[in-house]
Amino acid sequence: TNTIKKMRNRRIVSEGLIGGALLIIGLYNLVLFLVRRSERLPLAFSAVCFVFGIYALFSGERLILLFFDIPFELFGKLWFFQYYIMVPAVAWFIHCLFPEDGRLPVYKGLAIFSAILAGLTFALPFSRGVDIFSVNHIATAATAVYLIVKIILALRRKREHALSFALAAAIFILATVNDILYSENLISTLRISSYGLLGFALAVSVMVSRRFASAYMQEEQSATSLRRYSRSLEELVGERTAELETQTNKLEDGIRYAKLIQDSVLPSMDSLKIILPECELFFRPRHIVGGDFYWAQAIEPGRGWLALGDCPGTGVTGALRVMRTISLLNNAITHENPAMKGINDPASIMSWLHGRRLEESSHNSSMDLLLIYWDNGDVKYASSRLGFFVRTKAGQDGIPPVHFFPGDKKSLGSPRTPGNHAFRQGNISLEAGDYMYLLTDGLLQQNGEDKPFPFGKRRMADLIQSIEGEGPKDHLFAISNGLNEYQQNMTQHDDNLLIIIRNI
Repeated sequence: TNTIKKMRNRRIVSEGLIGGALLIIGLYNLVLFLVRRSERLPLAFSAVCFVFGIYALFSGERLILLFFDIPFELFGKLWFFQYYIMVPAVAWFIHCLFPEDGRLPVYKGLAIFSAILAGLTFALPFSRGVDIFSVNHIATAATAVYLIVKIILALRRKREHALSFALAAAIFILATVNDILYSENLISTLRISSYGLLGFALAVSVMVSRRFASAYMQEEQSATSLRRYSRSLEELVGERTAELETQTNKLEDGIRYAKLIQDSVLPSMDSLKIILPECELFFRPRHIVGGDFYWAQAIEPGRGWLALGDCPGTGVTGALRVMRTISLLNNAITHENPAMKGINDPASIMSWLHGRRLEESSHNSSMDLLLIYWDNGDVKYASSRLGFFVRTKAGQDGIPPVHFFPGDKKSLGSPRTPGNHAFRQGNISLEAGDYMYLLTDGLLQQNGEDKPFPFGKRRMADLIQSIEGEGPKDHLFAISNGLNEYQQNMTQHDDNLLIIIRNI
């Protein structure tokens, strides 16, 4: 009796140590998973350890009964239940260990199958649960086949830790076979499957820990490399930003210098008012400098030349073309060019300018230009694509008529315009109080925020007709307000230029 009692006590201690060790290993791997949740292998192995640890408490000396008073039928159902969940837990662990080998999620099918058996075990009487227990052998056999296939594939493909896992599994299997042969009295050894299970769990735990540490170190190295790269990138961005700021400052200095040069060649309001005593100017380039320009050359008070132009391009490019065009106008109008001496009609000067533009540029340097010879209200004009408005005195209905005079459809300086093209010249005689509105196309082509289409000639004519003020300042204020109300927050698309003249 004492011998039996000692043997039982040794088994209790042994099973308690093995079950406790398995539960501790399971808890350790659960902590690993909580530290790095993207890695599912520690979680799967902790589930296996918990299942086998609980199984050790329910088997052999049934240590669970030393701590809890469980009815026999409930104890049996719990034993069946933990046995059922053992199969999918092992299959899930194998899948997580070698996920690249075999895409079929066998563990999901085994989990569903085991869940059905577990549900039936608790729903049916204990005696019926014993009858269906044998069905679980199918899942056990499927798990064994799945394990063997996974190990073979992992060994053939030389997966990390495949050989170590195979050796640990082989030791556990040999220990289990030993217990089977011992129970059948075929060999005279000891029951060692529990120790084989514990050895297997320790070996796999070391393997999982090493894989976890390797993945963690790789992640840390990647994070370090990423931080180093981020710092290098920040330094590079800082250097490029400084270079860009330097280049931007140089560009802005160049643009400001170009504006100084452009402002120096554009006539002042005093120069305009020598020819046009009552006039107002509205000039708003899209950028600091632009391609729109105006020019004037007085002959005597109330008589002289006036031009509005739109050179291609905006910014510095447009400004440089403006300067060259103004130079050509000065050369022609001031009669420094013998070929233009004594010529006072705008159409002839436009034709000369067209020829010079074609000679100077091998590419398309076309431009729009309105050239006017003003003589105290008698107007001679020639135009390349730029039109203008005239508002005369109100008729008997009290409404002042507004007329639009279109320009020639040919562009000055365009290769598509023949070199000998004769620009059409027009003549207008204004009475005192009549208005002229000279403008480039930027105003008429400006889109509105609420109305995504151009302001247009019709809307401009209606706006001019509705103005009630008497002086050019009143007209400029009304037109500026009307354009701003139409444009609202819409981006300005082009340079804006408008000259309002009142004949006296």
